[in-house]
Amino acid sequence: MKEKLFKIYHITISILISIYFLISLIFVICLPKYHILFPGWWTLLIIVPSLGRLIFQNNKLSSFYMLIVGIMLLLSSLGILTYIKCFTILVCLGIIFIGISIVMNALKLPKKKDSTTYFPFYYTFLGSTEEKIVSTFKGANTKAVFGYLNLNLEEANIENNSTLRVLSMWGETEILVPENVEVITTNTNIFGGTENGHKKTNSKGKKKTLYIESTSVFGSTKIK
Repeated sequence: MKEKLFKIYHITISILISIYFLISLIFVICLPKYHILFPGWWTLLIIVPSLGRLIFQNNKLSSFYMLIVGIMLLLSSLGILTYIKCFTILVCLGIIFIGISIVMNALKLPKKKDSTTYFPFYYTFLGSTEEKIVSTFKGANTKAVFGYLNLNLEEANIENNSTLRVLSMWGETEILVPENVEVITTNTNIFGGTENGHKKTNSKGKKKTLYIESTSVFGSTKIK
């Protein structure tokens, strides 16, 4: 049900945006001095998706932070805040949110009352961390903040349809995946990037699927 609502949300937003630009196009043709875009319009590309994920998806903390990032950048574009103050606030909030996330994962607090499965949590802060998994992999969460994190799954027994959630904030995350595993990514990049260089094997055997949900903020996520 929630997935259907999320699709309806995206369809509605797409229709509204299309209508807006259609009307703007008519105004530009009829009124040469009319400006389609207002200062900071591009921040809506951050605010709208973040709001949708905050309402309909489970990863509330990172979605809430992305929403704040979009709002702060919009205020800076409108001249209400300076970019220096905006950057300072976002860095402080980012560190606070990462701290909260680390504590929640360390204490193994479930996000839902009926949750019974706990996934391992790998993180690095102001340093470098390398993790090699040789046991069964059912899913995990990673966070790289001002540092480098390497998660090696090449010798892991990856369960089919496992999910790996990755956050790279002013840092780099590198994920090594076996060739017999198909990687499907969902990426959110804010002044960052995600590179999927994974090469899957051409064998006819049954393949497994690994879903990677990456969020890169002033950082990068690389899948090999």
